[in-house]
Amino acid sequence: MSKVWCSQVYASDANFVLFRCINENEKTRIFNLLVSKNILIRDQSKQQQLENCLRISIGSEQEITQLKEVLS
Repeated sequence: MSKVWCSQVYASDANFVLFRCINENEKTRIFNLLVSKNILIRDQSKQQQLENCLRISIGSEQEITQLKEVLS
């Protein structure tokens, strides 16, 4: 992925990453990509003030590595 698809990443001390995509099309594309790779992801867009936001749960180093590979 060479183009910018994320406009903001929120700080977290938990086992998830919350980020905002630049638009709804990018949110849907990233969501579908990660689901197809069996990465646990949730669309947070229905939450107040979280439009175009996705949340990725991360539990192990292997999952972090997989996520980096898919998103790079």
